[in-house]
Amino acid sequence: MEANTPVKIYNHNVNDIGIKGQLREYLLPGSRGVPTVLTMPFSEVEYVNSRSPIFRNGTGQFDPETRESVYKALYLDNWQDTVLFDEEIERIIRENDMDSAEKFLNVTDVFTIQRIRGHLISLTNDSDIDISRRMIDLIEFRYDEINHGIRQTKWNMAKAKERMERDQDPRIAAMQAQIAEMQKMITTLQSQANLPTDQKETPAKTVRKPSTKKVDAKAES
Repeated sequence: MEANTPVKIYNHNVNDIGIKGQLREYLLPGSRGVPTVLTMPFSEVEYVNSRSPIFRNGTGQFDPETRESVYKALYLDNWQDTVLFDEEIERIIRENDMDSAEKFLNVTDVFTIQRIRGHLISLTNDSDIDISRRMIDLIEFRYDEINHGIRQTKWNMAKAKERMERDQDPRIAAMQAQIAEMQKMITTLQSQANLPTDQKETPAKTVRKPSTKKVDAKAES
């Protein structure tokens, strides 16, 4: 790719992006819905990429039609495995896609995990979206790890998937409901057993009424 080839940069994030080039600074304002865009020569893209991770972590995005060629020119052939665009982050969280969420565990920089957590907070505040507890736990777990300088996550994705599949099995869910009902009954019986004697329920005594039958006069004599 030639040095003067124009390259479009997009910002899909709600936050502004400041980009420091060789001779000038660029600003991509934040947006909701429609992304903002600017154009810079490829030589500037190379310069920025050598000093900033914004193209490697997906904060600044290239045009989808030229994305592959730009990343190839930057020698980032594995970009599809490492770059996290804002739309992809939101989709993973919104759809509770635990397979794709493994990308979150591979994040090692504070800025990217803050982006991910920002999307999580925004989506959890939407009452129409149901974010799974495991998705929330995974993101918060990795956020805490990175803030403590832990580059290699200790989160066990295999066990998390196993728990998720177990919870989704309707037979197991029905069994868990039955167990919960049984535990409730046991708790009730135990609480009754611990009541003082005068508070326990006792069967009502049968009171026999006196007979109203007339006595035969002959029997009296």
